[in-house]
Amino acid sequence: KFQKPNGKWSPEQKLIMKLLANGSEINYDELVRESGMSAPQVGAILSQLELDGIIRGLGNGTYTLR
Repeated sequence: KFQKPNGKWSPEQKLIMKLLANGSEINYDELVRESGMSAPQVGAILSQLELDGIIRGLGNGTYTLR
């Protein structure tokens, strides 16, 4: 499992990581649709996970776990 540098993952972060773990590469729009969260909320979570080194952007709005 992934280790958060400062403690626990939020339920929303866990959901995004779970969705990314199910496939190798997922598009931003698909993450919004499958998570049921708003686009800004997903964007903020993706940014934080990328800063934490958990995911990486592959371009064209596609993400994957590191």
